[in-house]
Amino acid sequence: MATVKVKLRPSTVPGKAGTIYYQLTHLRQVKQITTKIHLHPQDWDSNKAQIIFTDSTSYLLQCKIDRDLDRLKKIIYKIDAECANYTVNEIIEKFYQTTADYSITDFFTQQIQKPKIRKQSQWQSQLQ
Repeated sequence: MATVKVKLRPSTVPGKAGTIYYQLTHLRQVKQITTKIHLHPQDWDSNKAQIIFTDSTSYLLQCKIDRDLDRLKKIIYKIDAECANYTVNEIIEKFYQTTADYSITDFFTQQIQKPKIRKQSQWQSQLQ
């Protein structure tokens, strides 16, 4: 079975944000899927492999990562069930195919199902 890890590739330019990527490994073959998510190293928890929440934007970026990981795991599970002989490239191809098929409706449905994180000021304004 293939494995997926989320990692931050630091920028080679000091002070610039690095790039989040997904590392896929299967039968000692390792490939990467680069995302468009850019973070500074202080905003990334490498032990937990997730974003450190500082504001609502970081929460939305983590939701995107979680959604991508969920899709990758479903692809791997499906390919594993269908055949034993597959490559990491096949997983990546299916990932890009499902990215094109993923709709805005799917995104909002998933956001509705996630718990909401509110700031203290938002709670106080609702109590008044």
